[in-house]
Amino acid sequence: MKLAVLLGGTSAEREISFHTGNAMARAYESLGHDVTLIDPATGRTMSIKEFRVDPPNAQPPTAEEVDALTQGSIFLDSLSSKAVRDADAVVIGLHGVPGEDGTVQAVLELLGKKFTGSGSRSSTIAIDKAYTKILMTACGIRTPRWGFLSKASTQQEYQAFEANFQQAVGENIVIKPNDQGSTVGLTLSTQPDFDF
Repeated sequence: MKLAVLLGGTSAEREISFHTGNAMARAYESLGHDVTLIDPATGRTMSIKEFRVDPPNAQPPTAEEVDALTQGSIFLDSLSSKAVRDADAVVIGLHGVPGEDGTVQAVLELLGKKFTGSGSRSSTIAIDKAYTKILMTACGIRTPRWGFLSKASTQQEYQAFEANFQQAVGENIVIKPNDQGSTVGLTLSTQPDFDF
């Protein structure tokens, strides 16, 4: 089977995505599949051997570089490249946004390509932690206590949130950005006065 493995990408999780995608690609190759690696951030298509000999830069792109990528068509061109079109299936080894937020999945769905993981709709919902918690609660699924605080909150709103939340759950709090994957931005707070 011909497989295209997407790895790298534009998120802050670019480096770990290279590890994930490379490990997936090696596993598929060991099972006899024909594997091509694609970094949608740069448009680079490579074999596993090429990846080992000359790995892409693992540094996440700067805000300016991400802006340039979104203004251009490198990302979309990569998803509709010959390597993707010729693949029997696409293996998504991307982390964070836009690999886990439904964007890549939506493009692949529009192209009629089979791919690993969840579809665009469920990916879009799941990347938003607050929305996912609301849906789970509405469906009767228990989750750990949680709260949501916007960066746009006033100091007064922040103080009220902090007091109420700590009273409800105690001082040990896990703080996480609402729409990042892995542990990007994760903070463990054991102090009575935590800061976002």
